[in-house]
Amino acid sequence: MKSRTIEIIDNHIKALEEELEWYQQKNIELQDKYDIEKEQLEQERDYLDGRCAALENDLVLDDVVSKLDKVKTRLAELEAQQRWIPVSEREPEENRYVLVTDGKQVFEAKCYKKYDELKWVWQGYDIDENITHWMLKPQPPKDGE
Repeated sequence: MKSRTIEIIDNHIKALEEELEWYQQKNIELQDKYDIEKEQLEQERDYLDGRCAALENDLVLDDVVSKLDKVKTRLAELEAQQRWIPVSEREPEENRYVLVTDGKQVFEAKCYKKYDELKWVWQGYDIDENITHWMLKPQPPKDGE
């Protein structure tokens, strides 16, 4: 009877050892799977971190481009205000002092119409020069400029 009990115990131990080996193999497989998935997740995280940084750069770049566009628009406005305008293109408002040129000299004058003809006045005297261009006078500096 004793040998039968030992045989049962030996069989039970063998079965437990086989089960333990199976669980150890499953543990190794699960650890391998975990390591692979962890590596994939780390790579995905790194990719997403890079994309987030790229998107942040894009947002900053979009903001810079938007500000640059505003600066360009304002610069174009200022240049348009400070450009020489041909008299043939457009006449200034009457009785408003502007800068004028005949292509040789620049001076301040104002214009008026006499018999539908444009006349120019400088320091109270009519100007006989052929004024070709004019521009608005710049604004005086503000305090502290």
